[in-house]
Amino acid sequence: MIMTPWDIATLVTKLLIYGGAVGFVGGIFMYFNIHNEISKNHIKLYCRLLLILGGTAVILNFFVQVGAFAEEGMAGMFEPVYLALLWQSSVGDAVIYRIIAFVLGLVILVLWAKPDRTTKYHGFIIMIWFVGLMLLGRSFSLLGHTSELALATKWLLSLHVILIAWWLGALWPLRQACHHLDLADIYKLMHLFGIYASYAVAILVLCGFILTYQLLGSIDAMFTTSYGQILLSKLGLVVGMLALAAYHKSRLVPSLLTQEQGANILARSIVWEMLIGFTILIVTSWLTTIVGPIH
Repeated sequence: MIMTPWDIATLVTKLLIYGGAVGFVGGIFMYFNIHNEISKNHIKLYCRLLLILGGTAVILNFFVQVGAFAEEGMAGMFEPVYLALLWQSSVGDAVIYRIIAFVLGLVILVLWAKPDRTTKYHGFIIMIWFVGLMLLGRSFSLLGHTSELALATKWLLSLHVILIAWWLGALWPLRQACHHLDLADIYKLMHLFGIYASYAVAILVLCGFILTYQLLGSIDAMFTTSYGQILLSKLGLVVGMLALAAYHKSRLVPSLLTQEQGANILARSIVWEMLIGFTILIVTSWLTTIVGPIH
């Protein structure tokens, strides 16, 4: 398969958009739940970088889609007719939802840093975070292979995206916590995250199973189509992440209270989980850009 420059640009911008979603959902969630100031400063920079890159990528991705649609070279990215056509479609709606969500994320980072955040801004901050979650989830249901599916399936996709973004976005802050928190606090944080994750993973797997069946129509298509085979590799990566997460919960987290180097060992293992997660995002970008269920 020969990739065009438009395909490459779309892949890169999609990956950065996913990064923005990861920062908004999982990054900000951990920013709420980690109270060590050094860690919070690192997480704030992490979220801010991902949100800015994600917002920039949303705009670039729109113009890339216009250029690919116009087929007139770089100048086609600014062709008024095609700009108007895509802006008035679901593509334009997704751009608006994502930009609003990422801007809300930056606002949250400013408000949460204020000294009186726990009394004056807490409820408002949580509210706008949930608004951002809904906008982000909705934006992903407007595009791609699921855009023509039933409304219930679209909401399942939105939930699926939010949960995976929460999981992946939390990993780097958790790694940072391993370097800056006391062992007892790391244990409490990882234990709490494990409780949340046990519910999230169950819902994530259920949503993934339903979405896969809706897109492929049969189990056989998982093995006989290009889309199904690449999706199968993605599922293998997810299983790898689940196995690593289970190892953390059953072995590494309990050892934090008994092993001197437990935090460093856990931090290194989280890096491997992050690498698997990044690979999953690359495969997802490929699936939604280059390969479709009809293949």
